Amino acid sequence: MSISFPEFMKLISKCGHGYLSSGGPTSRLEEKLMQAGQTHGYPTEVYATPTGMFITSKEGDHAVTEFQRISSNETNFTDMLFYDKILEKFSNGSMDFEKAKIRIKEFKSRRYSGYLVTLSTFLIGFVASYLRFNEFLGAILSGLICAFIYVLNRPLIINLRFSGVFTDFIGSLIAFFFSVLAGYALQLPATVFVIGSLILIVPGLTLTSAISELADHNFVSGTVKVMKAILILVAMGVAYLLIDNILLSIGYDSQVLVNEVANKGGWADQSILKMVGRVFLIASFCIYFHIPWKAMPGAIFCGLLSILVLDQFTDPRFFVMASFSASLTVGLVSLFFARIYNWPSQVFSTPGILSLVPGLLALSSFYSITETPTQGAIAYRVALSAGAIVFGLFTARMPFRIYKKIIKEPIQL
Repeated sequence: MSISFPEFMKLISKCGHGYLSSGGPTSRLEEKLMQAGQTHGYPTEVYATPTGMFITSKEGDHAVTEFQRISSNETNFTDMLFYDKILEKFSNGSMDFEKAKIRIKEFKSRRYSGYLVTLSTFLIGFVASYLRFNEFLGAILSGLICAFIYVLNRPLIINLRFSGVFTDFIGSLIAFFFSVLAGYALQLPATVFVIGSLILIVPGLTLTSAISELADHNFVSGTVKVMKAILILVAMGVAYLLIDNILLSIGYDSQVLVNEVANKGGWADQSILKMVGRVFLIASFCIYFHIPWKAMPGAIFCGLLSILVLDQFTDPRFFVMASFSASLTVGLVSLFFARIYNWPSQVFSTPGILSLVPGLLALSSFYSITETPTQGAIAYRVALSAGAIVFGLFTARMPFRIYKKIIKEPIQL
């Protein structure tokens, strides 16, 4: 049964909005919506960014342009895969309008329970801190701070309607404040608590995604994400300096924010147990991003593989080669899984590249914020790390694109 022009516009607009709101990549969305227009006889052009989407479709000589504002953007790969499957089938003609309409009407957002996600944020903070410092009590408190920031985040955004950047500022302020308190109470440097408590705020993944968009010539979308990453870093820097200045003004030594702690050794230094800890860390990120259970083994495999490759480069001078090699490996494996499941490769690669993103490197710049000559070098290294990850992922696509070109299959990566 043919679909009327108004019904077509309504359906693709709703799918596009749901896809972007759940964290779907703009390039794949544009490709699917334009393919849907070609399949159903309504030539369509799409221009999407993380915050909005323009859709122009034509019925004969009559053209209609519709704008969709993306007010909320929370990564939920389970929801994204639902919309991706609808778009895939509708765009190739294997699903008619009525069935797609019913599926969308009956759809309810699928996510892990709030308790499980909160537990996952605790584990993320705990494992990230313990693997680095081997301080068990410090890691426990780091995980608790991380979970508290996550729990506070939703009411700040939903009930008080704070912007995401201001919420990140509040979260960073809480992280530094409680880290200082915990540091004085336990006589440990605040870095033991900061690393784990800020891991969900540092914009390493956002920055890497931004460079990926820019490299793919999605300049507006990439620029939006670059500005978001910069604003988050500014929010974190202001929160850090605010706590630093408060400590100085009341006569306390602000060095508690920058002192490092020696790794005392422990189970986190044992290879097998260290690997178990990393599995928990990656699995917790999978739950945080609401990745389906079916995709979790592949995502964990990609994550472990990236860490194993990264561990081969112990010399800090090889940070670009390390990031490129690990992301190339993740890219190849995630594209292989994507072809098997017919899902976007981001479902598998996102947890895999989280250990590579330069967010914690950017965080380290706050610890030397007063040393102006080093800031340019740190910023450049952050950009180089992000670029190496992106170009590694792009390089991984080459054999798949060449294969698709040989068999004359449409390239959809």
